[in-house]
Amino acid sequence: MKDLRSEVRAAFEKEQAANPPATNLRPTVLGSVTARPTRTVNLQWLAAAAVLLITALVVASLVSSRVLRNQVPAHASPAPTVRANGDYGPPPAGVPLFYLKDPDHPGWYVGFDWGGTPRATLKLPPQSDQGMSLSQSADGSYFIFRPGAKGGGGQFYDRLGKPLAGNGGFAGAVWADDNSHQCGMAVDENSGKWILATQQPGQPAKTIATVAPYSVGDQAAIELLACSYHNDRAVLERIANSYPTDLWVIQLSDGKVLKHTPYTDNGMQLGALAASPDGSLVALNSSKAFGGTNWFGPTTLVRASDGALVAKLDPSYAVLGFSRDTKTVLVTTSPWVNGSPVHLAVLDIASGNFIWRYDGPEFLGGYFTNPAGSGFAVMFYNLSDPGGAHPTVDVVIVTGTSEPLIVPRHYQRA
Repeated sequence: MKDLRSEVRAAFEKEQAANPPATNLRPTVLGSVTARPTRTVNLQWLAAAAVLLITALVVASLVSSRVLRNQVPAHASPAPTVRANGDYGPPPAGVPLFYLKDPDHPGWYVGFDWGGTPRATLKLPPQSDQGMSLSQSADGSYFIFRPGAKGGGGQFYDRLGKPLAGNGGFAGAVWADDNSHQCGMAVDENSGKWILATQQPGQPAKTIATVAPYSVGDQAAIELLACSYHNDRAVLERIANSYPTDLWVIQLSDGKVLKHTPYTDNGMQLGALAASPDGSLVALNSSKAFGGTNWFGPTTLVRASDGALVAKLDPSYAVLGFSRDTKTVLVTTSPWVNGSPVHLAVLDIASGNFIWRYDGPEFLGGYFTNPAGSGFAVMFYNLSDPGGAHPTVDVVIVTGTSEPLIVPRHYQRA
């Protein structure tokens, strides 16, 4: 027995020198042994049991120490140290971020990665007009301050918060899928027509195409649904009397109209349309999903290029947005109007299955789309919130590959 103990001790002392066990191993072992009530036992058996116990614990400690040293971090860059003043420093290069307003520091916006970790603090001039909103490209490469959620004009900033020369932005503008252009509609006063234009922050706007006539007092407007530099196309809709009447697919490189679909000749009354960021899919939302009574058929997903059917959804569902990879959609699951409690879900297009569902008492405050995957970050707020244009929000991050993550209520919608 003495020789066995010596051999075991010598072997593990050699191993421990290279892989030392946890520092509290000995007190733990002694504490666990001495805490047991004493009883009369065979001493030789007790010695053998002690050796086996020590051997097992040392082996476990060695294995544990090796595992900890060989762990691979979940992200390429470690999460930053949380600072007392909420300053997380400049944004790390190449990491997509979405930004929320810091209520404790005017002009500060905190950037979160898609794991819910704060990674950056953007410091912009405080705005005296509380109606101003901050709009960002999907990955946080560029920003623009503009009046209201859909107002035109504004000041561009780069990813570090540096102002860019010249004003820009269009009414109802959308960020393109290259994360460096804005696309929008404007009225050319000389021709009296709606024009599609694009603009890169810090550069003058560029007219792409003339779309349709405009007349003063006209109750119709043309809005951008998607702008894709990767697929060389923009998707537009005309809204008249609160209902879409036309859909255009226009080539960005030369302004050519690839497809024009009117929805007035077949008696088909639709709700507001939606398009995927790459312009490949369009959601023809049933008007029932917005409380309409003269609805026709289900909500459908179609190909923008030829109108071919991709999927049918319940007519009570309205597609609010597509994921960047066009695999999932964010939908309302009951008739919904702005300013009312919302019922939401993230739906897998191929299977029709819910990935996530929300049926709580809060209101929809908007959402972000993950620029690299199937994720959405959905903002919720209470109607009693006094924040006005910048309510305090809870943010739920839904990726489809893991459990939803929650950014705790403290920040405000930008």
